[in-house]
Amino acid sequence: MMVVPFPVPRSLFPEAKARDTRGTDLPMASTKLTITGMTCDHCVAKVEQALKNLDGVWSVFVDLDGGEAEVDYDDAKTQAEALTQAVRAAGYEATVG
Repeated sequence: MMVVPFPVPRSLFPEAKARDTRGTDLPMASTKLTITGMTCDHCVAKVEQALKNLDGVWSVFVDLDGGEAEVDYDDAKTQAEALTQAVRAAGYEATVG
């Protein structure tokens, strides 16, 4: 099992699986969001925090230059629409894809 100490896009490690403290595989979904309106590192931090505050979100990677975020989450606890709503509530536009 590979352990990465910081958030990275799941696409770099497609074999990675989320595990609970007992080592049991957890349901996982990965969604890429297109985000507009981010202009600086503060914007990135605001989007990251908005997404990380959602129940079931395990990791968030926000790319300022690309205007994208990749989010790994438990799809039994949250859905892609909740991700876009959280980004919009933080003051930015977001769409899935």
